[in-house]
Amino acid sequence: GTTYFNIRVMPREGDAYQYEDMYYYHQYDHQSGAGKGGAVGLYYTSFGFNDNGEPVLGGSEWQLVPVDDETAQELMKAYEPIKDEKLRSERYKLMLADAKEKLEVARDREELIKDISQVTFVKTDPSEGSEAAILDNDPATFWHSDWHNKDSYGRPSLTVELEEPVEEFLWRIVRRASANDHVTKGNILAGNDVEDLAVVVPDLVIENGSNGASFETVINLGAPYKFVKFEFTESNKNTRGVKNPEDETEELVYAHFAEFHMLSSKVGATTQYTVLGDIAKNLDNVLTAQAEVDPAKVTPEEYNAMKVAYDAFIEKFVDPTELRNVMNSVADAGAGVVIGDQPGQWKDDSAAKTLSATLDAAKAYDKGGAYVQEQSDKYVADLQAQAEAIITSANGIKEGKWYRIQFASEAMYDEHEWNKNNAYVAPAEDQPEINEPLYDKFITVANLVTVDEETGAYDIEVVENADVTLGQALYFDADADIQDKDMSMFRFIAVGDSAYLLQNKATGLFVKAAGTSGAVTLSVHPSLFTTKAVGYGLSVIAAKSITGDNQNYLHAQKAQNRVVTWETNIANSASALFVKEAGDVAADYTGEDFNIFALPGAINTFCYPMSISAEEGLYSVNVEDTKISLYPIKEAVAGRPFLLVLGDLTDYNEEYVDNEDVYEAVPMKHGNTIGAVAPQTEGSLKGTFTTVTIDRGDVIAQGNTFVVNKISKTTPIVNDRVTVAPNRAYISTEPAFAASAELEVLIDETIEDGVQTALQNVVKSGIIYTLDGRVAGKGNLNNVKNLGRGIYILNGTKVVVK
Repeated sequence: GTTYFNIRVMPREGDAYQYEDMYYYHQYDHQSGAGKGGAVGLYYTSFGFNDNGEPVLGGSEWQLVPVDDETAQELMKAYEPIKDEKLRSERYKLMLADAKEKLEVARDREELIKDISQVTFVKTDPSEGSEAAILDNDPATFWHSDWHNKDSYGRPSLTVELEEPVEEFLWRIVRRASANDHVTKGNILAGNDVEDLAVVVPDLVIENGSNGASFETVINLGAPYKFVKFEFTESNKNTRGVKNPEDETEELVYAHFAEFHMLSSKVGATTQYTVLGDIAKNLDNVLTAQAEVDPAKVTPEEYNAMKVAYDAFIEKFVDPTELRNVMNSVADAGAGVVIGDQPGQWKDDSAAKTLSATLDAAKAYDKGGAYVQEQSDKYVADLQAQAEAIITSANGIKEGKWYRIQFASEAMYDEHEWNKNNAYVAPAEDQPEINEPLYDKFITVANLVTVDEETGAYDIEVVENADVTLGQALYFDADADIQDKDMSMFRFIAVGDSAYLLQNKATGLFVKAAGTSGAVTLSVHPSLFTTKAVGYGLSVIAAKSITGDNQNYLHAQKAQNRVVTWETNIANSASALFVKEAGDVAADYTGEDFNIFALPGAINTFCYPMSISAEEGLYSVNVEDTKISLYPIKEAVAGRPFLLVLGDLTDYNEEYVDNEDVYEAVPMKHGNTIGAVAPQTEGSLKGTFTTVTIDRGDVIAQGNTFVVNKISKTTPIVNDRVTVAPNRAYISTEPAFAASAELEVLIDETIEDGVQTALQNVVKSGIIYTLDGRVAGKGNLNNVKNLGRGIYILNGTKVVVK
């Protein structure tokens, strides 16, 4: 076996010792009695001393102390970079970069000169150096004042235009690798008008004037100023002897810099660097001492010196970035709290006050610079939870109310300085107004009517109820008080704990939202919606398909004022809308009339999650070999697939497929709540709520007949695959039809709707029994399917689960 030992150096009285830099690794094989690997490194950096003060070996006694395997592995892992030169070099480079980065974080400084365009130079040399070099953090590049033009007298200077006025900052320069022309003295001027700058710091001594040296000093201007000018009056070793002809005592000053930075200073506040004290300074000193070390040739002693300093620093260092990001992200969370009774408003501001108090405490903690990871993490978690609590404590939607959904006003955009591009795109110069501003408009059922083909100008016209069809688009129209109010009113019907159907009052149809950028329309197949307050009384209304995917937000499209879906969900977006109460729902609905337009004789397939009924035109199918019989039904219960045929199959004329004038309305009625969250299968007729790819041998409606699909759903040519659209149906039998089968299709009035009652029974909730009379659960057909294989009885109907 292997025994691991940790070596302790035990100092004797009078000994001088330092054992951090001793390394020894030896693995001993007890069976062979030989060492594996041997002593791969043993370095002494201090010794004992004899009576004459001379260093001698053996000044310390060694004791071997057994350690467990885990400790031994940690020791050997730490030793790996000492014995492996390549690994040592790689880890040194990573440690070096991380140390520099984290030290800068601890110093808590921000660059105030973010772009060279902020700097105006006087006396730049035309052929040597580059102005942009002062910001590139490369000591090999530099800016140089003009010295080629011997008649260019005066003082070189740099004037900085700051993004915001600054009173105090840290000025840092890095000298060029040269012996001459390092500035040693200068004046600092400042003001809020670049044409009117005054000296605020005269005769500033600029120290460390040697090759490659850095100079840092805190500059206090006495007041906040937007423009700061650095004027240089003296430089070292300026032996060129060029004098100003107007003043013989004044020699021309030359200047150059490798780097020139203005950094935000937290003098007056305590930085983490200050709090960490000697730990931070020690790492800083090691970085300075090893500035010229080539990482590829770093010695074990240099590596260890860096690692000891780095480890001590990292143990105490806490990065405040996440805390600050969270503080910034929640800073305005309470600003949008509006007290009121409408959705998106608040009953009181208690949640906002809680967040404000925590935010103040976190800011004070951050300003103090004494970070503890656990406390930082707690502030992050508390701030995020309290910001979320503000949102969740807002007023929600009430059932039994009609609502109108309105876009924000222009005054609100102006008050909060929001980007108006969310609401309006102005026409180009000399062009007509074709996009109406969205301000104050309501969502309503309407049509877009082009009034000028040449310019694209349009009007939005509210439609009559009798003219509304499935797929009718929604628009933002003018004040709905002067329009058909019912067309602009919607109610939220709860489905589960937090989801709703959105139903239009005038038509009884439901709102359907497609994927990102898709149009929002009316349908008998609704989307699910959730609402969320986003501040200032505004809410976002998130749309999902009935299967729970495709979450996007109702969004005002600037072009043509159409309602679409989008991903943006913040207060200053075109998805932030007012949801305003518009009256009580007088009574619940038992169903609503609507029209489906169809071409006479054509076979149309449908499948919806609520019941659909009609006096005529609805059919189901019966399949016997290659004979497909259509038989009439009066109602398709929720989720049941069905066919729509207007008139007789022989009435079909393919030439009229694209001629909407010959399409006729089929009056229908639908229920108002979801009865099925999954499509049903009736015999061989399969419904679908989503797009599905069908297989070879499946059957689809085409014109006034059915045809067999000849293409496999796994064909490598994706575009050849055959799909069935959402809310449609197709025929699939076991086994599948032969691809060459000729199908006979007819309408058979003699077949009775034998599955009608059974389907009505199983989509309703009830007690679920096994065949032997035991209670298996409660629910509808979907719940039965989850019980596993077997035969069950629900509301008197047998259900077989395979």
